[in-house]
Amino acid sequence: MLISKSKVSDNNNVNNNQEKSSTTELSEANNNNQNVVTEKKEPLKVIFTQTSLQNNPSYHPNVHIFYYAWYRNKEEGYEHWNHQVLSHWTKETNDRLQQYIGKNHNPEKNELATNFYPMRKAYSSIDKTIIIEHFKELKEKSNIHVIVLSWWGINNKDENSKSKTEEYTPMFFEIAEELGLKIVLHLEPYQGRSANSFHTDIKYLVDTYGKYSSFYKLNINGKEKPLFYVYDSYLISSNEWQQVLTEKGSNSIRGKYYDSIFIGLYLNRMTRNEIKHSGFDGFYTYFAATRFTEGSTLENWKEMNDWANQNQLLFIPSLAPGYIDEKVRPWNKQNTRDRENGKYYERMFETLFNLNPIPPVISITSYNEWHEGTQIEPAIPVEKSQDNDNNEFHTFASSYIDYKPNDPYFYINLTKKLVDQFLTKIKP
Repeated sequence: MLISKSKVSDNNNVNNNQEKSSTTELSEANNNNQNVVTEKKEPLKVIFTQTSLQNNPSYHPNVHIFYYAWYRNKEEGYEHWNHQVLSHWTKETNDRLQQYIGKNHNPEKNELATNFYPMRKAYSSIDKTIIIEHFKELKEKSNIHVIVLSWWGINNKDENSKSKTEEYTPMFFEIAEELGLKIVLHLEPYQGRSANSFHTDIKYLVDTYGKYSSFYKLNINGKEKPLFYVYDSYLISSNEWQQVLTEKGSNSIRGKYYDSIFIGLYLNRMTRNEIKHSGFDGFYTYFAATRFTEGSTLENWKEMNDWANQNQLLFIPSLAPGYIDEKVRPWNKQNTRDRENGKYYERMFETLFNLNPIPPVISITSYNEWHEGTQIEPAIPVEKSQDNDNNEFHTFASSYIDYKPNDPYFYINLTKKLVDQFLTKIKP
């Protein structure tokens, strides 16, 4: 997930690798988490009912995939495909990469802010034809029926976009409903987000989208509730979260109509204790680069899974085909993870399959986060541009890697194979 104020550590020490945050922010939040009271929970049991929609009898709720609707094409005025090259937090690095830092990619010159080239080229995320293609591809070719849509607040937008989230969100629910798919919302850290504004957001979202059959719900302990992913949840203190997410909180959402399943972001052991004390129902790992955080370190998943089960929390591991963001962060090569023709992806699933019990819900990073090279969406080979070869930035910005020796649909098809294996293994 991309944001221009990101700070990605310059080394591979997972304790320091906290994207989109600073150590200071995390420490301050943690300092506020004194004397918190954790409510006792009943043992966690996820119940998968035989829910099927009339137009999708094969529906299953177990696999979620992160999806981004922030791209715009030429006709709408490019957004995100033309993303700026982000600066580093040290002057030395910025000086070394001064020929790149701060410059925007120019799609008109075949410069897209992605290391892979999309088969659909610089498309628009609000083109209904494109959305239908995407959703059908996931449903029919990858056996994924739950899309996790990035959401930036009622009146907000991500800082690299012109359009507010709510200008296009309804269309995604409508299309998903037509195709028999489900939508989960990925709640982003918009400016000014607080636990109380979060409470307002949930009420708005349930009231606005709860009427759609495409609004995702999960049955835990016999109670079916909406589910929300909360990105950068650690930026709000546990004391503040407790006011909303625990039964005795002053602005509690628990036990009421809007009560939901809230999934916080796991970075490390410190943030997982915050997740528990805050009143979250579980956690996810999101990050695609292994060892980028403790949560994305595969060797930790067994202990994390055991801890989640001991504490009646839902562990939703995030699996990914690889990671590369060098078109927007040319200083971040140490976090690139080669796809190894699918082996990287397969190893993540192998780690998942070795857990006992295997978590009943998983997430995939991502369908189309092109900036960070985590997409499974089809990519095609592109010949290197011969124009302006004396222009160093153009040479950099118009160079692409691809899925060779595999075809453009390789990761779409591999995802289906791995998802099918997962579903078989978790069958009761």
